[in-house]
Amino acid sequence: MKSVVVHVGLDSGQDARFRVAVDIVQAFDGHLTCVQPATPIDAYMPVDPFGGAAFIGDSFATARKAEDDLRVSVEEKLGKE
Repeated sequence: MKSVVVHVGLDSGQDARFRVAVDIVQAFDGHLTCVQPATPIDAYMPVDPFGGAAFIGDSFATARKAEDDLRVSVEEKLGKE
């Protein structure tokens, strides 16, 4: 089997993980699947129990934008490979 599944996330190891996965797939003429897990619910929870809920919409929008930006970035890198 020549399929590689790589976790795509907003962490410090993302670039290295992606590069190794691409190198393996290219070396063995394989197939790469990128998996971007759902953002955990605590990313949307307000930190301030005294009124922070007013900003939950902003937090949600910020988290979704970060996920979308990451997806676009990975798709652009894959397009170049």
